[in-house]
Amino acid sequence: MPFDEIESYHISNKYFYRSAIDNALRNGQVRAVVLMIDYIVKYQNNYSSSFLFEKNLPVIFALDGIQVGKLLSSRVFKMEIKCDEWP
Repeated sequence: MPFDEIESYHISNKYFYRSAIDNALRNGQVRAVVLMIDYIVKYQNNYSSSFLFEKNLPVIFALDGIQVGKLLSSRVFKMEIKCDEWP
């Protein structure tokens, strides 16, 4: 299924959102993606920011010029659950 059909499918059935990272990737703005990833890792270093990368993480891995080491080692994709009763 082409990307345009997927996008229109989401529009007609439910909703869809496009983040700034999605827009930058669609327009080939690699530097903008790098700056956004750096900002997210530095200032929003939390698991709740991981939804921004759900759709486009494979694309980010495939592009040259985007270092994902900081992103993968940050708390964006790690969630610590503290439970005293857990063995």
